[in-house]
Amino acid sequence: LDETSKDKCTAGQLHGRAATGQRACSHQVFVHGQCVSGLGLLTVDGMAASSVVKGSFTTVKYLEFL
Repeated sequence: LDETSKDKCTAGQLHGRAATGQRACSHQVFVHGQCVSGLGLLTVDGMAASSVVKGSFTTVKYLEFL
């Protein structure tokens, strides 16, 4: 049983390097979007079940999957 999620938020570095006496700067586009979560049940025979929902899995959604 494994869960993963994906959203459209841009992953970026928080720290950088620059030459002595200069500031490190970064120019990135920051994008927000809806989160999608996926849950899969993998057995030795292959994928037994899967589910994808908008947002995060809650306890109720998880128990419905089981």
